[in-house]
Amino acid sequence: MLSWRWSLLISVPIGAIVLVVIGRLVEETEPKPARLDISGALTATIGSVALVYGFISAAEHGWVSVSTILAFVISAVLLVSFFLIEKRAAQPLLDLSLLRSRPRLGGLAVMAIIVGMHFSVLFLIVQYLQQVLGFAPLAAGLAYLPLSMTMFVVSPTMPRFIARFGTRALLGAGGVLVAASCAGFAMLDGRSTYFPAVFIPLVLHAFGVALVFTPGTVAILEGVPDEHAGAASGLLQMDQQVGGALGLAVVAAVYAANAVPKDFSSGLGAGFAAAAAISLLSAVIAVRTGGRRKPSAPAVAATRSPRAGSPGCSIWLPQRNPLAAPDRDETARSGQGDTHQGASAKRPLSIWDDSHRFDLDQVFGLGERLNTDPGRRRRFSEPKTSSNTLAMTSASDPGLKFGMYNRSI
Repeated sequence: MLSWRWSLLISVPIGAIVLVVIGRLVEETEPKPARLDISGALTATIGSVALVYGFISAAEHGWVSVSTILAFVISAVLLVSFFLIEKRAAQPLLDLSLLRSRPRLGGLAVMAIIVGMHFSVLFLIVQYLQQVLGFAPLAAGLAYLPLSMTMFVVSPTMPRFIARFGTRALLGAGGVLVAASCAGFAMLDGRSTYFPAVFIPLVLHAFGVALVFTPGTVAILEGVPDEHAGAASGLLQMDQQVGGALGLAVVAAVYAANAVPKDFSSGLGAGFAAAAAISLLSAVIAVRTGGRRKPSAPAVAATRSPRAGSPGCSIWLPQRNPLAAPDRDETARSGQGDTHQGASAKRPLSIWDDSHRFDLDQVFGLGERLNTDPGRRRRFSEPKTSSNTLAMTSASDPGLKFGMYNRSI
């Protein structure tokens, strides 16, 4: 009575709960009139599908078959058309200005590659466990627990690592670890056992993926203006989905070209060797395109003009880095000797009141998006003012003034 199809129903109650929770906890945003970019959506979607189909066709019919060549030609024409359409569209599906950032482009490339290699591992190893090692479906699923649990444990520590090492180092290290795991999988054959032949590469793979997913997201979304936040998030999701499908198609094509009928493990060496090489390429891309080692920005403060019922501003003062985890000792020191004179003493700030949240570095175009922690706030009942203030007024909210201070707060 039970089959793999029942696993697809797990998402149904989770989705229902999410819908209820979103309605209660997430505030509705103000709708803005917009025109749907239908031509951009069609060219991007069909072009991506044609590209993935080209690799799938290459595995089944060969690289010089009519279907393979036609798929690649259609994909190239449509994807080029997409960028031309977006360049001229009044309300483009993808604002091309988001692609002018070298670190963001590198993050997109690394994320797409690693997601593709991750999908390849999930696709091939589960079949190896069942067809070669003889695992039952439930046992094969449980065999993936080291992968899931390692990612579950490592991922929450990423903010600290990002604060200390920056995204470039982590993305590069993640690519190397994923390559090492794929090299380990490439050595699997009919005589291998789950431990250590599968287990150790699986754990290495989990560490590598964890080092890419969160830092990659930060690299891609860092410095995106608020009005483009939705487009950037959509770009990230599209990058992951297309990268996953395309990467799996490439590795599967290499596997199929080298596999012997009725011997599943025969193609694993070539398939995972290709995956290892592609993963190393992602590490090179991360190192060559990554931003500075650590985020840095001038000290920025903000004031809100008095208005009826305004509770004042809460100001968050990170001592080392906006992505660093809270530190009680730093919180106690936050108001002592914090002068903002000289570049070495400048520290980024983020302010908000009960209805607003602002990334001030973004306002000044410095490309630093700040993560705030409610446990590290200081509240002021009256706005702060200074004679040494470079003030800016928000176009959307004249009552909000941004300023840069060179004195203690």
